[in-house]
Amino acid sequence: FGLSKQPHINRFLLHRQPPPPALPNDNLVHKSTDMGIQGFSYSISPEEPKYGDLVLHGCQEAADLLRDHPEAWRVYTDGSGLHIRHNGAAVVIVDPSDPGARVFSHRIREDSSYPAELYALLLALKKSPKKIVLLSDCSAALQKFHSIVQGTCV
Repeated sequence: FGLSKQPHINRFLLHRQPPPPALPNDNLVHKSTDMGIQGFSYSISPEEPKYGDLVLHGCQEAADLLRDHPEAWRVYTDGSGLHIRHNGAAVVIVDPSDPGARVFSHRIREDSSYPAELYALLLALKKSPKKIVLLSDCSAALQKFHSIVQGTCV
């Protein structure tokens, strides 16, 4: 039998999807920076989490840090580990006195998300001013960072 003789071949074909809408870029500046890091600047800031929302989701410590240091820059980090060739690190930096956000990303060639999380922290320190509130979803990376700062990292 050829493919034309099979009555249900349409079940195996992917249906054409319309292309996704273009991302708005009227308030976006993009540039590639050193060592393959991609840099973006937005002229509008993303909506930042509110104190009550953070507490509601179990992030009391982060809520307190943001409340107690309103003048500090907010630095959000994340690392992703989908595949050895598709890992990445990202940093979003928000200056509370200036509307807009700076976003940096970098591809990482490692076999798990943990090195990408660590690289995101390093990227945050390289690209941020001195007074920051650093927020990450990876407690192991934050603990490693804390032990390095304390001088107890083995």
